[in-house]
Amino acid sequence: AGKAYGFRHALIQDAAYQSLLLALRRQHHAAIGQAMVERFPEWAAAQPEVVAQHLTAADLVDPAISAWQRAAESAVHRGASTEAQAHASRGLDLIERLPADDRARSARAVPLLLIRGRIEALGMNPQAMSTYREALDKARRHGLATELAAAAMGFGDAQQLFNSPSREGIALIEEALRAVGPDEAALKCRLLCRLGRALLMVGDLDPGTKFTGEARIMAERLADQYALVEVLGNELMAGLSPPSAAEFDRRRQMIRQFCQLSEAHGEFFDAAYAAPVATF
Repeated sequence: AGKAYGFRHALIQDAAYQSLLLALRRQHHAAIGQAMVERFPEWAAAQPEVVAQHLTAADLVDPAISAWQRAAESAVHRGASTEAQAHASRGLDLIERLPADDRARSARAVPLLLIRGRIEALGMNPQAMSTYREALDKARRHGLATELAAAAMGFGDAQQLFNSPSREGIALIEEALRAVGPDEAALKCRLLCRLGRALLMVGDLDPGTKFTGEARIMAERLADQYALVEVLGNELMAGLSPPSAAEFDRRRQMIRQFCQLSEAHGEFFDAAYAAPVATF
């Protein structure tokens, strides 16, 4: 077994660290970050923020941004919203140090903005709408169709959480649908479902139900369980009025299926939406 050494006091460690030349410090941080990823991948996956810190200190900007994004996504998955917000902000700050290619910078920024917007929306912070609009603008200006779709769906999620549906949300989903390529069936399925949801939220029940039905057919054909979670959410939303005695068992089965699929395949937003529904 190899030997391990430690400092007797944090001040001694700090003094030793500060005595290193900046170039040598960066070399050490780069070596540590690389060793973590290559030799201890499970540990690195469990603590991506530590990898991100070393890559940032090594001035390896591009991989550091990716690491901060992984750290933010991991924190979102754990429900650690404060950490996710901080990690996303670190990544966004580093983007300013990338080469001055606005399209490349936007492509790196939008995923981090989506994480920030999601955390703000779940925290009922109205700043979420501005964050999503910034992501939409960057995606639109540079023809980033996938990112535009994700931003439009995030905008719709925020409107649902704030109970503030609008025609703007519908228009954004329609714009994203027009931009989606013909080979992106799974994404088109999700967008159709979100279009149905946006219409249901403003009271357009017939077209909302129509698009939800189209999304269900696609989700079943693609065997897309996550899309089916969203379809079921729409179908429950469309049937908010108290069911008749004959419909009660069917509604209860739908709710049970929705909650089970949300837990197995959905995201935090789905679980949050499923919780009050499950009390029915």
